[in-house]
Amino acid sequence: MAIYNIYKELGETPLECLERTRIDFGLHLDLSMTYVGRLDPAAVGKMIIITGDDIKNKETYLKSEKIYEVEFIVGIKTDTGDLLGLVQDFSDLIPELSQNTAQDFFNKLVGLRDQEFHNFSSKVVDGKPLWQHAKDGNEIKITHQVDIKRIDVISVTEIPLQDILIKVKNLVDSVHGEFRQDKIWQSWQNLQNINTKLLCIKINTHVSSGTYMRVLGEEFGMLINYPVCAYSIDRKEIIL
Repeated sequence: MAIYNIYKELGETPLECLERTRIDFGLHLDLSMTYVGRLDPAAVGKMIIITGDDIKNKETYLKSEKIYEVEFIVGIKTDTGDLLGLVQDFSDLIPELSQNTAQDFFNKLVGLRDQEFHNFSSKVVDGKPLWQHAKDGNEIKITHQVDIKRIDVISVTEIPLQDILIKVKNLVDSVHGEFRQDKIWQSWQNLQNINTKLLCIKINTHVSSGTYMRVLGEEFGMLINYPVCAYSIDRKEIIL
């Protein structure tokens, strides 16, 4: 059966992307379909959708390495690690980070190592995904091994906070279903009267399957001792 390499749009859930693929390609409702690996609503990029007999090979596809282009905002931390989350920490102090110094910090995150699953992820523990545990007020720490082949810092620029708020509002409005949209936007609105710019660091990275870009941003934040969240996540390539 066919394998579809689809571009997931901003605001779409993986299931919505799957159903859009069914409609766009005129696939019968009886045809079995599943997506391979998730992309959160705040992320875009390549997603593999497999059908029919190919579903039995899902585990093989799940092991595929990925290439991402990601932008991180320095100065904001959310509970989800991206823009579709409640603001937990904010700093308008801009650290002195050049492209070279940012690269030096990211180099410390390269290699074979353990990485925590994000609290707002789909990893199932005790019959529930971690995001459900997090919403229930339970924080569970669990790690897995990842292999970060390389991280290349593309640029370090400044971005107006007001531009970030506009993107958050557009994202919140584009997401369907229950994603705490009202609470999320309310938490961001607390920043709307602050006239400042924050650092935006763009990277390109080649990673093993299961590597979380949102966690990578938070790991970088711990190294520089600043709140950090993902501003954009674009999965450029799935290496089959």
